[in-house]
Amino acid sequence: MLPMTVLRRLDCVLEPTKEKVLKKAENLRGSPVKDIEPILNRAGGQNPYAIPVAAVIGGPLYIRGVKAIPILSSLLEKGMGLGAAMALLVGASGTSIPSISIMSGIFKPRLLAILVVTIVSISIVAGYIFFIYTLAYSL
Repeated sequence: MLPMTVLRRLDCVLEPTKEKVLKKAENLRGSPVKDIEPILNRAGGQNPYAIPVAAVIGGPLYIRGVKAIPILSSLLEKGMGLGAAMALLVGASGTSIPSISIMSGIFKPRLLAILVVTIVSISIVAGYIFFIYTLAYSL
């Protein structure tokens, strides 16, 4: 139930920019601008601050294998940036509640905290790499 609640919350956060992006895309269809992707990214609120938030939100989610593709696909269609989606994916698969509860029986609390911080940091770095890649690729 918790993953669906968090995903619904993400959907509600992305909803306000959907109409703006669609309207901007419709206005640019007949214009001489050939590459409208960077303009739509700015209209959609693609910002770098969403990446750490997505990495931290991914913690309580339990996204595994086959479930990740449709969830992230729908979030990307709603306007989520590729970097934030990657941070969500890495953060959710590495720091899910079942994974942490199993590892808490094996590791000492200090090592478990280091592991969680490392996974969240790696997910943030991966998100920024994808964010920069999409910016460079869209120019």
